[in-house]
Amino acid sequence: MRNPILIALLATSSFARAQPAPPEPPAPPPAPPIAIAAAEPAGGPPQTGFQLQARMPTQFGLTTLITPGFTAGYRSGNLVIGAELGFTAGKVSDNNNSTSVLLYHLMPVIYLDVWQSTDGRARLNLVGGAGYGQGKVTTQSSTSTSESSASFIPLLAGIGGDYYLHKNFAIGLEGGLQLPIVTSIKSNGMDTMTTAAAESVHGMVRFTFVVGR
Repeated sequence: MRNPILIALLATSSFARAQPAPPEPPAPPPAPPIAIAAAEPAGGPPQTGFQLQARMPTQFGLTTLITPGFTAGYRSGNLVIGAELGFTAGKVSDNNNSTSVLLYHLMPVIYLDVWQSTDGRARLNLVGGAGYGQGKVTTQSSTSTSESSASFIPLLAGIGGDYYLHKNFAIGLEGGLQLPIVTSIKSNGMDTMTTAAAESVHGMVRFTFVVGR
């Protein structure tokens, strides 16, 4: 007589071998691709941000009077759209006479970068603008006072270059044509002429500050 315990063990072993193997777990789904942003030039300015530029004339004359000390604008890529707000005031006097000058104007301007170095630090740009301005000259003496005023349209066309010592700061030069078109002149309240133009080649040293990312 066979051992019942042995028979039970053999039957269990045969049943276990007859069972199919459990299915393998499904493979995890592939990870989504990681978007890699295009790297910006290491030394260039932020792609977007507010820009303030201090401008210093390299010579004294008409250009110095009609060119403001700064421009403010917004940079988007290689384009800057902004405005010059100019204000000039001064007074010269001696023992008998004094002359005071007051000039102001507002001129929308555009800067367009047309070339840049591999690292983005060096930039070459075109500059253009047109606006409106007014001026007044007052002369006083011991016996009389005279006043002359003028309205003019300042036009600007130039080419400049900047080098970014830091992504938020650059120093550069600009050269071009400054053309104020005088639309009216009055002397002591009376019209003396209607139109005139003064052409002047200008040179600038520029200090640019950009705040953005």
